[in-house]
Amino acid sequence: MRCQKCNVEINCKTLECPLCHERLDTTEDAKKEIQRTERAFPERSKNRPKATTPLNKLYLIISFNIMLISITTNIIVTPKVYWSLIVLGFLLYLYFFLRYTIMSYRHFNSKIFTQAVALIAVFILIQQVMGKNLWIYEYILPAIVFLSMVTIGAYILINIENARKYIFSLFLVAMLGLLPLLIVVFTRQHVVWPAIVVAATSGSIILTAIILAHKILWGEFKRIFHI
Repeated sequence: MRCQKCNVEINCKTLECPLCHERLDTTEDAKKEIQRTERAFPERSKNRPKATTPLNKLYLIISFNIMLISITTNIIVTPKVYWSLIVLGFLLYLYFFLRYTIMSYRHFNSKIFTQAVALIAVFILIQQVMGKNLWIYEYILPAIVFLSMVTIGAYILINIENARKYIFSLFLVAMLGLLPLLIVVFTRQHVVWPAIVVAATSGSIILTAIILAHKILWGEFKRIFHI
């Protein structure tokens, strides 16, 4: 099949020229020829894939049994401390880690950001359930954010030719870096310096990104939120 406008030979299943987008011959003979050719891209299924896979089913069965045992033991042995919620949090995190990090095709920087958010949520849950001071707000949360910023920063340096693709994720992690300081201030923790160091580092990254890469940040923001 050949485009009459740009004289390009077309060997895939399409109704328009991929070069000039001119409408191709739509006679019955042309349509039969199109049906005999292979598609340029695989045809997308009209039906959504099933949400339940063997991994999901197996994990759901194992998680259900673990939670049942944990809740029963929690009620009988330590009814005043709801540590079974921590078990639930870890089960959800493990599923999230396997499904949306290990098995995901997303960019490395996006995985680091989502992992930072998930770990912060898990450790906040642990602190709230246990009640006593476990140094989570003072040391662990700042460490999670700081390591995330260092990891994405190192990845940007390694892939410096494509740095613009990862700046937005670094900016988001830097925004997350202000959270530990807010938490230690509002919960009146005694050790504040780790959160201050992380917040200062985050503020420096945010300010630098706004000054040097504001167009990239705004472009990524519009792309993500379809503005």
